[in-house]
Amino acid sequence: MSDEENCEWERNYSEENSESQYESVLDEEDHGSFEETSSGDGNLSNPRQDEEPPEREFLQEFGYRKLCDVTYPPLEDVDIAHTIRRQTEFFPRKPQLPDYIPFTTSPQKPPVHALAWRESGVLCGKFSDCQRSHLGSQLLPENPKRLIDQRQSRAYIGQFSRDGSLFVAAFQDKRICIYDAENGFCLRKHVTARNLRWTVTDTCLSPDQNLLIYATINSSIHVVNVGCRADGIYSVANVTDIHEEMRLGEEHEFGVWSARWSPDGKELVAGTTDSSLVVYDVGAAKTFATVYGHEDDINAVAYLDDSPNLIVTGSDDSNCKVWDRRNLRRSAGALLGHTEGVTFISGKGDGRHFISNAKDQTIKLWDLRKMSPANQHNMERQPINLPLFHWDYRWMDYPGKGFDIRHPFDTSLFTYRGHSVLQTLVRCYFSPGYTGQKYIYTGSANGTIICFSIATGEQVFQLQGPEDVVRDCSWNPNYPQLVGVSWDGTIREWSH
Repeated sequence: MSDEENCEWERNYSEENSESQYESVLDEEDHGSFEETSSGDGNLSNPRQDEEPPEREFLQEFGYRKLCDVTYPPLEDVDIAHTIRRQTEFFPRKPQLPDYIPFTTSPQKPPVHALAWRESGVLCGKFSDCQRSHLGSQLLPENPKRLIDQRQSRAYIGQFSRDGSLFVAAFQDKRICIYDAENGFCLRKHVTARNLRWTVTDTCLSPDQNLLIYATINSSIHVVNVGCRADGIYSVANVTDIHEEMRLGEEHEFGVWSARWSPDGKELVAGTTDSSLVVYDVGAAKTFATVYGHEDDINAVAYLDDSPNLIVTGSDDSNCKVWDRRNLRRSAGALLGHTEGVTFISGKGDGRHFISNAKDQTIKLWDLRKMSPANQHNMERQPINLPLFHWDYRWMDYPGKGFDIRHPFDTSLFTYRGHSVLQTLVRCYFSPGYTGQKYIYTGSANGTIICFSIATGEQVFQLQGPEDVVRDCSWNPNYPQLVGVSWDGTIREWSH
C-alpha cells in the first residue's frame, strides 16, 4: 500500500462494481478499508502504537545490531565524492596532491576573507564557479523567516520552479496555488482540481513553465496553463484558461502516485497503483506505453538528466528500476538495497546519481553503474535472510526502528538516517547547484526538515516546523531560501 491516501483505495475491487465501491470508500473521511491489516479500524487519527512490537524481540534474538553500535565510513574513493570536492574547492588542487583528499582537510574559507581577496586582485577580480559553490555551500537556510500562507487543509506538494520564479503548493481540499516567488509569494494562480479522489498526489511544471500537470488517485492527469498575473488569479476552465484531462487508461481504473514531464516536454510518465509505468504522448493525446515491471504500487518516477530516455521508478516492492525509453520491453536493471517501499526518487541531474526515500526510514544514494542486470535481479529479489514485517506505515511505527537492517545485495553508495518516513510519501532532494549539490534534504513525519552532508551522512541542520507531517519541501535554486509545506496547512519559509 502506498500512502495515507491509499487507505481510501480498495485494490481488489471487482470490475462490475468498481466505480460504486471506489466512491463509497473514498467518501469516508477518517475510516478506510485497510488491506492486509490484522487489527485496527482504519482511523488514522488514533494515537500511534507505543507498545514494543514483537518484531523487535525477533531482531535482537537473531543478532541484528542496533544503529547506535554501527558506524558508516564517509564517502571516499567514489565518483560523486571527487565531483563534490572539485565543485566546491576554493583554490584548485595542486598537481602533486592525490585526486582524493579527505573532506575533513578542506577548510571553508570565510566569505569576508574571500571578498577581500577578490577585491584586492588575488582572484583576478572575480570568483570562479567552484569558488562560488564553495561560498554558496556555507549559506544555509537555517533561520525561520515567516509563515507564507495557511489553509484549512493538509498540504501535500510544495515546489519551486526550475528558475525559482514560481512556487506551487497543492492541498487536500482541491486547491492548487501558484505563487510568485519573486514578488513576496503573492498568489498568481488558483486552480481547483477536478475529479479529486482523496488528495492531489503530485504536480509538475513543464520545462518551459507554461503548463502545470496534477495527478490524483484516478487514471487521469489534468493539465492547466500557468498564465500571467494579467490573466487573473481564478481561472474559468476552457474559457479563459486551459484545463484539460489526459486519460492514461481506458480499460480499467487506477490511481496515479507520481507524474513527471519529460525534459523535452513531449511526454509524461506516471507511476500508478496497478504497478505500471505509463508513458503518455502529449502531442498525440494518447498513451504511448504501459509497462508492468514492479510487483507493487509505483510511488515514484523521475528523469535523471536532460535526456527523455533515462527513467527511474521506485515501488512498494522496495526496488528501484531503470528504464530506457527507447526499449521498454523490460527494465535496463535494478538497484537493490531498500528493505521497505520506496516513496520518492530525485535525480542529481548528471545521468548517473540519484537518491531515494523509503519506508525503511532511510535515504539511499545510488550510482547507475552499480545496478544489477534485470536477469540477476530476478534471482536476488527475495533474499532469505531479510526480515519481513507485517505493518502499515500509515498508522504504525517502523518495527525495525533502531536496528541496522541491511539488504544482503545492497548496491547503494551511502545510507542516510535520522528522519521519519511515516503516514505519507515523504520526499527528498539534492541541494541546488549553487551549493555544489553538497547536501541532500528531506521532509519528515515528525514535522522537521533535515539536511545531510552527502559525503559524511552527518546532519548539517534540522528545521523545526509544526508538529505535523512535512511531506514536501523545496530549496530555492538561486539563493538560501527553503520552503516547507505541512499537514497543518501551513507554508513556512526559512532563510540564511
